[in-house]
Amino acid sequence: MNALKKNVDREKELEKIYGDWVKALDNKDMGIGVVYFDVEQIMPGGVDYGKAGEYMIMIILNCLEISKKYGNDQVGSLVRLEGATSKNFSYKFVKYISNLVTEAFPGRLKEAHIMEP
Repeated sequence: MNALKKNVDREKELEKIYGDWVKALDNKDMGIGVVYFDVEQIMPGGVDYGKAGEYMIMIILNCLEISKKYGNDQVGSLVRLEGATSKNFSYKFVKYISNLVTEAFPGRLKEAHIMEP
């Protein structure tokens, strides 16, 4: 099995776990890939931070590939807060993901939007 096949299999495996709450979107109007977070779907108490971080990096790489189609080297972020409660929002988890993304992809976030309920 080659490395690319292993990566695709790993991404599919992680998508089954985390795909409900984070996705890569193609925003043609902005000409960038957008990381979409659905906070209502996150249950941070049961999240394996390492696997979630790995999947987040895969999503951002997918978004960078989308952005590349438009001649852009940055991504956007959209956070949907509708349905967010103390059960599915964890500052510790948000901080973990934020630090991971900031260190792995410095200067790559073009815009971030929060959709309030």
